Amino acid sequence: MHITDIATRKHSMPLATRVWLIGYMASLPYINPRRIRAGLLLRNEMWIEGYTSNTIPGYDSPPENGPSGAPIGWSMRTFRELAAEAICQETKSGLRKS
Repeated sequence: MHITDIATRKHSMPLATRVWLIGYMASLPYINPRRIRAGLLLRNEMWIEGYTSNTIPGYDSPPENGPSGAPIGWSMRTFRELAAEAICQETKSGLRKS
Protein backbone atom coordinates (compact mmCIF):
# COMPACT_ATOMS: atom_id res chain seq x y z
CA MET A 1 0.00 0.00 0.00
CA HIS A 2 1.32 3.45 -0.89
CA ILE A 3 0.50 6.81 0.60
CA THR A 4 -1.76 7.52 -2.38
CA ASP A 5 -3.68 4.33 -1.56
CA ILE A 6 -4.07 5.52 2.01
CA ALA A 7 -5.36 8.86 0.71
CA THR A 8 -8.05 7.30 -1.45
CA ARG A 9 -9.31 4.74 1.10
CA LYS A 10 -12.15 5.75 3.35
CA HIS A 11 -10.78 6.54 6.80
CA SER A 12 -12.10 8.19 9.92
CA MET A 13 -8.58 9.43 10.67
CA PRO A 14 -7.80 12.57 8.61
CA LEU A 15 -5.23 12.28 5.82
CA ALA A 16 -2.98 14.90 7.48
CA THR A 17 -2.89 12.77 10.64
CA ARG A 18 -2.04 9.60 8.70
CA VAL A 19 0.74 11.33 6.73
CA TRP A 20 2.15 12.84 9.95
CA LEU A 21 2.12 9.45 11.69
CA ILE A 22 3.78 7.69 8.75
CA GLY A 23 6.54 10.31 8.76
CA TYR A 24 6.97 9.98 12.51
CA MET A 25 7.06 6.19 12.37
CA ALA A 26 9.54 6.25 9.49
CA SER A 27 11.93 8.31 11.62
CA LEU A 28 12.05 5.70 14.38
CA PRO A 29 14.66 2.93 14.51
CA TYR A 30 11.99 0.49 15.75
CA ILE A 31 8.26 0.81 15.10
CA ASN A 32 5.88 -0.45 17.76
CA PRO A 33 2.32 0.42 16.60
CA ARG A 34 0.84 -0.38 20.03
CA ARG A 35 3.13 2.09 21.81
CA ILE A 36 2.64 4.75 19.15
CA ARG A 37 -1.14 4.40 19.46
CA ALA A 38 -0.91 4.57 23.27
CA GLY A 39 1.19 7.73 23.00
CA LEU A 40 -1.27 9.33 20.59
CA LEU A 41 -4.18 8.43 22.88
CA LEU A 42 -2.34 10.09 25.77
CA ARG A 43 -1.60 13.13 23.62
CA ASN A 44 -5.30 13.36 22.74
CA GLU A 45 -6.31 13.14 26.42
CA MET A 46 -3.87 15.93 27.26
CA TRP A 47 -5.31 18.06 24.45
CA ILE A 48 -8.83 17.42 25.82
CA GLU A 49 -7.59 18.61 29.24
CA GLY A 50 -6.44 21.89 27.68
CA TYR A 51 -2.78 21.34 26.88
CA THR A 52 -2.80 23.04 23.48
CA SER A 53 0.82 22.05 22.82
CA ASN A 54 -0.52 18.52 22.26
CA THR A 55 -2.63 19.26 19.19
CA ILE A 56 -2.75 16.52 16.57
CA PRO A 57 -2.21 17.40 12.89
CA GLY A 58 -5.41 16.99 10.89
CA TYR A 59 -7.77 17.85 13.74
CA ASP A 60 -9.16 21.29 14.66
CA SER A 61 -10.25 20.01 18.06
CA PRO A 62 -9.58 16.81 20.01
CA PRO A 63 -11.37 13.85 18.43
CA GLU A 64 -14.02 12.34 20.67
CA ASN A 65 -13.71 8.77 21.84
CA GLY A 66 -15.97 6.20 20.25
CA PRO A 67 -17.54 3.14 21.87
CA SER A 68 -14.14 1.38 22.06
CA GLY A 69 -12.69 4.14 24.23
CA ALA A 70 -10.52 5.49 21.41
CA PRO A 71 -11.38 7.92 18.62
CA ILE A 72 -13.08 6.28 15.65
CA GLY A 73 -10.45 5.17 13.15
CA TRP A 74 -7.72 4.75 15.75
CA SER A 75 -7.83 0.96 15.81
CA MET A 76 -4.74 -1.20 16.14
CA ARG A 77 -5.35 -2.31 12.56
CA THR A 78 -5.02 1.29 11.36
CA PHE A 79 -1.78 1.75 13.28
CA ARG A 80 -0.35 -1.53 11.94
CA GLU A 81 -1.20 -0.43 8.38
CA LEU A 82 0.48 2.93 8.94
CA ALA A 83 3.56 1.21 10.38
CA ALA A 84 3.74 -1.08 7.33
CA GLU A 85 3.54 1.95 5.03
CA ALA A 86 6.32 3.70 6.99
CA ILE A 87 8.56 0.64 6.72
CA CYS A 88 7.78 0.30 3.01
CA GLN A 89 8.69 3.94 2.34
CA GLU A 90 11.94 3.71 4.30
CA THR A 91 12.92 0.45 2.61
CA LYS A 92 12.32 1.95 -0.83
CA SER A 93 14.35 5.05 0.04
CA GLY A 94 17.22 2.87 1.26
CA LEU A 95 17.12 4.27 4.78
CA ARG A 96 15.92 1.01 6.33
CA LYS A 97 17.09 -2.50 5.61
CA SER A 98 14.33 -4.96 4.76
